[in-house]
Amino acid sequence: MKHAVQPEKKRRPWVKNAAIVFLSVMLVLTFFSRTIMNVSLPEVTGQYLSGGTISRAVTGSGTVTANLAYNVQLAETRTVTDVKIAAGDTVEPGQVLFTLEPAESEELKTAEETLDQMEYDYGVALIQAVDPDYASENSQIGAIQSQLNAAIQARDKAAGQQQSYDAARAAVTSAQQTVSSLQNEIASLQAKLALTGSGDATLTGLRASLAQAQNVQASAAADLAGKEAAVTAAQGGMPVDVAAAQAALDQAQAELTRLTQVRDSLEGNEELKTAAEADVTAQQAVVAAAQSALAEAQAQAQAAQAALTDAKNQRDAAQQVLTSAQQAVQAAQQAVDDRITELTDPTLSQQLAEKQAALIPAQAKLSEAQASLGNAEPGGYEAACDTVRSLQAQLSQAAAALAEQQRADGVTAETAAFDLQSKADHIDQQKALVEKLRADGSVNEIAAQYGGTVASVSSVAGDVVGPGVTMATIHVEGKEYTLTMPVTAEQASQLSVGDQARTADYFYFGGVQATLSAIRSDPDAPGQNKLLEFTVSGDVTDGQNLSLAIDLGSQSYPLVAPKSAIRSDADGEFILAAAAESSPLGSRYVVRRVPVTVMDSDEYNAAIQTADGGNNYYVVTTSTAPLAAGDQVRLADQ
Repeated sequence: MKHAVQPEKKRRPWVKNAAIVFLSVMLVLTFFSRTIMNVSLPEVTGQYLSGGTISRAVTGSGTVTANLAYNVQLAETRTVTDVKIAAGDTVEPGQVLFTLEPAESEELKTAEETLDQMEYDYGVALIQAVDPDYASENSQIGAIQSQLNAAIQARDKAAGQQQSYDAARAAVTSAQQTVSSLQNEIASLQAKLALTGSGDATLTGLRASLAQAQNVQASAAADLAGKEAAVTAAQGGMPVDVAAAQAALDQAQAELTRLTQVRDSLEGNEELKTAAEADVTAQQAVVAAAQSALAEAQAQAQAAQAALTDAKNQRDAAQQVLTSAQQAVQAAQQAVDDRITELTDPTLSQQLAEKQAALIPAQAKLSEAQASLGNAEPGGYEAACDTVRSLQAQLSQAAAALAEQQRADGVTAETAAFDLQSKADHIDQQKALVEKLRADGSVNEIAAQYGGTVASVSSVAGDVVGPGVTMATIHVEGKEYTLTMPVTAEQASQLSVGDQARTADYFYFGGVQATLSAIRSDPDAPGQNKLLEFTVSGDVTDGQNLSLAIDLGSQSYPLVAPKSAIRSDADGEFILAAAAESSPLGSRYVVRRVPVTVMDSDEYNAAIQTADGGNNYYVVTTSTAPLAAGDQVRLADQ
């Protein structure tokens, strides 16, 4: 069986044509889509990073002021008849500026009246000058000096008594130490012997008697210590003001005698005698008060002496009780020791006997020292010293008060003399002023003192101008100008007086020389800002605002970028660099963030560092829209 032969299919040409048409349409769409997208992308300008130089400078601005200007003023009230200048005029020395109406001024009349009053005041001051008298102050100082002499004698007497008392106290302390040492040694030996005969009834009873006797001795010693303290207190309370009170009475009586003699010598002058009688009566009251004070001091001394005697009697009785108790303790101790000797090692007993034998004369010596201390008088040395110091202070105060009064009176006298001289000088000055005003009244023209430029004119014809009123202001020709410019303290620290500045105004073409003459603290921001003061000369005028710059030098860096390219956010400073990236549709420019460290900067550029060296970065400086890392952009020059 034969198969049938299939006829060959023909290729369809429309498929090929359709493919060509599709590809053509896609090519056209791709071209137009790329063109449209490029048009919608932000346009940026920039430059490639390269090395460069940073030129640093301190810049700022201020107002130019003239260094020397003077105001045209009058010394008296006058009427202006003609003004011969206008603002902006240039005047020469001696040139007439204003003419005045002839007249006698009110200032001259006032000056003449003032001169008359000043001469009258000078005459009154001459009459009122007096000399001071210090008799009362000297009398008071003499009384205090007498009291001080008596107090010094009492203190010196008390010093000898105090030395005897201190020696007695030292003897008591030494004897007490010897007794305490022997008692400690005896206690140690007794402790060793106590181990022997603990079961002996006789020894036990003797020890009980010894303990009872020791208790009685301790009680007697405590009572004696209290009586000793009472004696010491009574001795410390002894008054030491009797001698001072006696000295005060003697001084008051001497003054009464002097006043009585003065009164008796004034017979025949009843007015002065009456005044002297009043002084005598007042001094009699002072003497009576001094006698009363002496009697009170003597009574206090007697009472204190009685209390001291009673305290000593009680102390002596207590001493006898203690001596009896000590003898009882010694007897009881001897009985115990004898019994222990019978029961124990004779060596320990021998040592104990020797210590106890030595204790008896030591206690006797202590009693003798305590008795000597009881009979010694402490003398009240410290209280006497206090009295002397108090009187010395009073004497110093009185002397100082007198010296101060004399100084003040001297100052007053000098002041009065100076015031008289000053009044005389002022009179001479006032006379000169009167003569000057009389001379000025004959001057009817005001001339320029210096040559220069008229800055302002404030008076017109017909004005009545008083003293101190500025009629015109003239800037003196040939003088320099001053400009003050605020800067930060950090900027000021880089400058020194004498630095030269240049003008920073590009539009200003005049020749200007500016030199830094002073660096001062800014009163509006002390510690933060400084004020730079420049001396300015050249083509400038008063009141002109001028921008200056002081160059600080330059330095080269491997990477320098425009300051407009430096950006910052919370993560630090960075730049945006545009880089080309390939795509199926061609190259695209994408910006990416590059962290940088700013090393230095000037007015326009900044020296930076990047982690990779920053080679071949095209840095974006401006853009037509805000940018972020990853945005596509188009370059302005493409």
